Amino acid sequence: MLTDFLAQCNNVIPDENRDFQAFLSELSELQICIGFMPAIGYDLYPVYALTCTDGRNIISPNVYILPTASRDNWAGEYFEGIINRFYEDKELNENYSLKLDEMILLHSENAGYTYTLYDGTEYNVVLCRIKLPTGRNVYLILISESPEDCWQKIIEAYSIKCDILIDSNRGLEDYYYCSALYPVMRETDNDELLPKFYFNGLYEKSEPPKGFKHVYTIQDTVLSNGGSGTPIIEYFKRIYKIDWTENRNS
Repeated sequence: MLTDFLAQCNNVIPDENRDFQAFLSELSELQICIGFMPAIGYDLYPVYALTCTDGRNIISPNVYILPTASRDNWAGEYFEGIINRFYEDKELNENYSLKLDEMILLHSENAGYTYTLYDGTEYNVVLCRIKLPTGRNVYLILISESPEDCWQKIIEAYSIKCDILIDSNRGLEDYYYCSALYPVMRETDNDELLPKFYFNGLYEKSEPPKGFKHVYTIQDTVLSNGGSGTPIIEYFKRIYKIDWTENRNS
């Protein structure tokens, strides 16, 4: 379970221990719906699209697990910069009217890579509480592992059920079949952990793999650039249902 994984993590900032315990208590009271997001892209568009639009009528995660790989990867460096700004300035700009409400830094023996805070503090798991415009909270869990290692070392090892796969700029057509993540998902011994839905998010224009069936296109208007740009086209607002048996047999 997700809480089992978090419970074995250690605080790296002593003053955050009480907040961490409160965070665990909050999660233990939720009926958790998890989005596994191996490629976030450059913003929180998938989080907004699945929690603040009519897309939530299909599926609406309240927890997002984000493998960010090593700090040498572009995503790792990107997130390390975000975390440093939060701890130095105590605030971040809102993105799609989503407000970063709290952040907690942890260390897990199960995560292989380490990030470094501006003051030298090392960590490899980050918990974030995001406040939605409706007042509802959603939670981001950033883990410094590659997507495939996160799946095997965290998701499978702790039997964490994922409900939707969110993969902006990854995962469709040829990339799906040559990436390292999808073979380990297809070969899992525990099908109960596999997500039943897929959200392609921004940037990916190619056709979905076999077994990915389009079930809904988000109708609400969503603007690019954090909500200040042009309307996001329908292709980037599609939700698919996954038939893993058909996918494996393709």
